[in-house]
Amino acid sequence: MVTWTVSQWIVLGVVGIVFGLVGLRRGVNRELVVAIGVAIAIILSERIAQAVAPQVNLFHRLGRFAVSGGLTGGDPVSGWKALEGQAPLLENANDIRLLGLAVFALIVAMAYAVGQLRCASPSGPMLAMLGLLCGCVNGFMVASYLAPIVFPQHTALIAVPSAQVQATLSSEQTIARVVLVMVIVLVALGLYGARRPKDRQFPARDDSR
Repeated sequence: MVTWTVSQWIVLGVVGIVFGLVGLRRGVNRELVVAIGVAIAIILSERIAQAVAPQVNLFHRLGRFAVSGGLTGGDPVSGWKALEGQAPLLENANDIRLLGLAVFALIVAMAYAVGQLRCASPSGPMLAMLGLLCGCVNGFMVASYLAPIVFPQHTALIAVPSAQVQATLSSEQTIARVVLVMVIVLVALGLYGARRPKDRQFPARDDSR
């Protein structure tokens, strides 16, 4: 058996290329909306999952009760008590983490949709290149959230050094570089907006003549 060892930099490079190309096409304005959405998703997804886990289990049990014919059966109370003895849909921390992953994906998808609908496409190569950089930052944030879930062990089956990936994503130097890139994007965007020619101001028409 041949084992291919993939460097953590290759993994990060692939993520950066994918998200960077998306950002290049969408532009910096849309990608900044996504960056806000990803940050919100990282902060709130697990909290939302823990808060709604009891309701998810309840609705799952209600669905099983309805499918099993409990609503039309002769003794619905017994049918409901029989379901209470079965394992819930979300019964441990890993299940809640997967629910948090679904919430994370939903929030990020909504951020992409809002950016697509509310922000204009890039009007020039400068905005597109800034979108590429911002897209790479978004890819880093998404990877930093997904790495502990996708690679829970130190080494994955495909021989990806997940411990190094997680260490690289969480290292202070990498985070500082990502923050520096985001600051450069924001500064360059501000300079680009300041240098854009303003609309020509025409003198007011004199109707007295």
